[in-house]
Amino acid sequence: MASYYIKLKALWDEFELYRSPIVCNQTKEHQIEKEEDKLMQFLMGLNDSFKKFRSNILVMSPLPNVRQAYSLIVQEETQQQMNSDDEIFQSRHQYKVDLPIGSNQKVRPVNTITNQVIP
Repeated sequence: MASYYIKLKALWDEFELYRSPIVCNQTKEHQIEKEEDKLMQFLMGLNDSFKKFRSNILVMSPLPNVRQAYSLIVQEETQQQMNSDDEIFQSRHQYKVDLPIGSNQKVRPVNTITNQVIP
């Protein structure tokens, strides 16, 4: 995510070097419009795993600036990674063993998802 944002920001900065400055009384409005354009470019360039989150950002009022949107996306990406790591941890620890204390019985693990004894 960071490399995508850095590349996009570099392109915007380079593009800005070639623009002639605005010399009218609508400079602020023009700046707001440019920020919205950048936000749209950033959001539309995200992959489909962020589709729902992109939609949530687009309905915010007022719209966040690009930096705020980037921060929100990084938070979402971190959350998705944490959830993925948690699922991996749970899948590795899906077995249980129930033996009475002091029992000499053979350990027979049970799959906690299917509740079947694993041979």
